[in-house]
Amino acid sequence: MDGTSNLHFPLRPPHPLRDNRALFPLRRVYVKCVFIFYNTSNKSIKAVVGFPGNEQDTAMNFSLPITDFTTVIDNKRYPVIVKKEIIKEYKEENIQKFRNWYTWEMTFSATSKVKVLNTYLHYLSAPSGYDPFYLNYELSTGAN
Repeated sequence: MDGTSNLHFPLRPPHPLRDNRALFPLRRVYVKCVFIFYNTSNKSIKAVVGFPGNEQDTAMNFSLPITDFTTVIDNKRYPVIVKKEIIKEYKEENIQKFRNWYTWEMTFSATSKVKVLNTYLHYLSAPSGYDPFYLNYELSTGAN
């Protein structure tokens, strides 16, 4: 599987959002990923394909998930289903650590090459409101 990613950073707002207690500049980035899949067999393969979202937990008062996720295959937009994967549960505290998976069904024709385009919006991360922002991006999956 070959993959490329293009990151397009929006212009910074003239003044970050301010609070008397802390500085909270929320910056979003548009992410475009192109994946090339090869079916080298002589049989058609139908599969559910998934894209991992970022880890989140219910203890936080806010969430910064990826949004506006799309999948386009051969210039056709595919319906995406969001599935919640529970990673860990802390029953005493009533807290869950989880990840959303963005999934779609597709068919790989025999001996074919398929281009899959995924796009989404993501908030940039920072350990606090004062640190530099970065995109926390997972570069390895179970397919690697």
